[in-house]
Amino acid sequence: HVLHGRVTDGDTGLPLVDVLVYMQEAEISTRSDASGHFFLPGLGAGRHHIHVERIGYKAAAEYVTIPLPADSLWEMRLYPTSIELSQVVIEHSVSL
Repeated sequence: HVLHGRVTDGDTGLPLVDVLVYMQEAEISTRSDASGHFFLPGLGAGRHHIHVERIGYKAAAEYVTIPLPADSLWEMRLYPTSIELSQVVIEHSVSL
């Protein structure tokens, strides 16, 4: 079975590109395209824990029962999160 889905920004509703979509237990993964769509192949029938991650967004996971009803699209929203970086010091010296 193949899971067909779409990932969007939870605040704007815009599609998210290059989102990592994976099932950790089976080591199956894929990435979303420019329209936020993805296809995750190799899933057996039953309940699966699907994870989605992208830099700048809070990771999320949901259980999905495969197969989905015909013509169904699994949708997931990711919400932006701030990333705290360590302090950067820039020094400049001039020799005379």
